[in-house]
Amino acid sequence: MISITRNLIAGISKLFPDAIFYKPTSSKVVSLTIDDVGGVDTLQILDTIDSFNENIPNDRERIRATFFVITDYLDDSKTMLDEILNRGHEIGNHGQKERRHSSLDTLEFRAEIDQAHEILSSSTIDSAIKWFRPGRAFYNDGMLKILKESTVYYDKFALASMLPLDTYSIFDNPNFTIKYTSQFIFPGSILLLHGGTPKRTTNTVEVLSTLLTQLRQQEYKVVTLSELWGSSLTNN
Repeated sequence: MISITRNLIAGISKLFPDAIFYKPTSSKVVSLTIDDVGGVDTLQILDTIDSFNENIPNDRERIRATFFVITDYLDDSKTMLDEILNRGHEIGNHGQKERRHSSLDTLEFRAEIDQAHEILSSSTIDSAIKWFRPGRAFYNDGMLKILKESTVYYDKFALASMLPLDTYSIFDNPNFTIKYTSQFIFPGSILLLHGGTPKRTTNTVEVLSTLLTQLRQQEYKVVTLSELWGSSLTNN
């Protein structure tokens, strides 16, 4: 099943070379990414990961995730950015609003990514923002041109190894989400869950309690997207 899923994702990635869906590797490492975060409910997700990490004595083995922040969800103090970084995680750019960025014209998208980046990079902790994940996973040539012109971001959009079904009310059930997400656990995969609303956050918190245990039992290391994409943790 793992090889079938990975081969399917590999085939899709060849059709969309300007996005990343997984990291080609034989090492048992995956990236955990959380979308639509920034509001106070993000603390529930951070606390869940912290609780799991308390039982892992080796700091290098602890769970680290990439949180794709929507800047409109942040309060004026932007303390949530520090919370994410202080707990050892990475911040990614998910724009100013929860929307399909491919519906914006080129100038609107440039303003979206730049203004969101300015807010995200204003954290009191120095941390590079390297990834942009487009809303609903759609992007176009105009967006790609702007991304490639950036001297800050990787020149590929950060997608995932799975479709985000947990954003649809018919699927936002923890039991379904864990079974669905488990199908995409393979070396180099990019897993995706959501915050942004109380319902989605509750779903993600319950899923993580099971998913992180499952990954640990299967001897997977769970890292940020930048750690996965870097060469130090993986081998082809």
